[in-house]
Amino acid sequence: MQTPTCLIHSRNGTPYALKQMRDRGVSSAYVVDDNLVLVGILTLDSALKAKESNLSLADVITLNPLTTSRETQIADLIPIAAAALFPIAVVDSENHLEGIVTKAAVLTSLL
Repeated sequence: MQTPTCLIHSRNGTPYALKQMRDRGVSSAYVVDDNLVLVGILTLDSALKAKESNLSLADVITLNPLTTSRETQIADLIPIAAAALFPIAVVDSENHLEGIVTKAAVLTSLL
């Protein structure tokens, strides 16, 4: 498990989100509320759409991203990771974001 490179609070606006993604060189960010509860994932494309169309981030966030817990076995993550478009969010029982597991980390664990 690793710490997400880019984390955006749901109260942040589009300019902030775009700056954070640009500064970190990423094309997606995890969105959390003030209590670090996972809200969703924001892609660079979605953030640009929000800026161009004058939409709020809430309008373009991908809700219900793939999640797992610390206790999940790697073997159980393999089929999930194989189909994942983004790193899998690791959350606790109350959906607080604890970290992420990348597709590469899961699939290369077999080697």
